Amino acid sequence: MLDYYAVLNVSRDSSCEEIKNKYKSLILQNHPDKRLDHANEESNAFTRLLNVIWDTLSDSQMRDKYDRELNQSDLRQHFVIGDSVHVSQTDSKCGEIFMDCRCGNTAFLMSTFNHCAVALLGCDFCSQVIVVDLS
Repeated sequence: MLDYYAVLNVSRDSSCEEIKNKYKSLILQNHPDKRLDHANEESNAFTRLLNVIWDTLSDSQMRDKYDRELNQSDLRQHFVIGDSVHVSQTDSKCGEIFMDCRCGNTAFLMSTFNHCAVALLGCDFCSQVIVVDLS
């Protein structure tokens, strides 16, 4: 998954104002009137990408959805994810999150990532990891 924050060279916790300033700066740098080689297909494609990025990151609901997807993509690079579920599909007892695993055993909480509102459940028997959306 393409990291829009990396394209803009801003951190993931940047404010909307910071993202807006970086977006405007890159749009101006890439404007056909500012480029020596004038508009070529590559710069036009980059401008279209910047517009998609701005449309996504400037809308709080779209940004939240994008951030969740990006964080899950990051998790998939570190774990073999067997399933993704919403917290409403899990069970809890004494504040502990768990659910039935595909192998018949129980998957328990491994880690919680509060900054991206997800938790990981892991099964010790079959090594499946389940991403739980906590939002």
